[in-house]
Amino acid sequence: MAVVRSTRSVSVAAWSSSKVSHSSYNPSEAAGVAAKTAVHSRRVARRDDKQPSFRGDLQTEVMAAIWKLGQAKVEDVRATQPPDRRSGYTTIQTVMNRLVKRGLLTRERHGAAYLYSARYGEAEYLSRAIGERLAGASPQARKRAVLNLVDELAPAELDEIARYANRIRSRRDG
Repeated sequence: MAVVRSTRSVSVAAWSSSKVSHSSYNPSEAAGVAAKTAVHSRRVARRDDKQPSFRGDLQTEVMAAIWKLGQAKVEDVRATQPPDRRSGYTTIQTVMNRLVKRGLLTRERHGAAYLYSARYGEAEYLSRAIGERLAGASPQARKRAVLNLVDELAPAELDEIARYANRIRSRRDG
């Protein structure tokens, strides 16, 4: 049976690609295909009900752990994860090594293991990531995105941003 990752076409694709044909109709086989399709459709529907995630969850967890700890070994990062969903050692190690290759972490040998550190602080990382995303967008989309971010801030944060914007304006006009 072909695997299709669309909610609307799962049942049609599963039915049409199954071994069920008009000449050799087998009710139990057809029921099996229908049951598998229904289960898959429920799984897809549940995923669609969730808010989308705009980031790699494991990468984000690793970076948050490194920022919190300052420096860490793979096992230190694993220890920050809840025990019921703790990733395997090699999974975390792979993510951390990829973050080194991407220039987000540094590592140095510390005995038999590596000690990892963030190359950028959390605020600088976010600023660079948002800046990269906004750089490729149209001026209207950039403005709307920034306004949406500002709209989510608490009143005290808005006041701080207003003061900062006024300082920038004064410096530019000055």
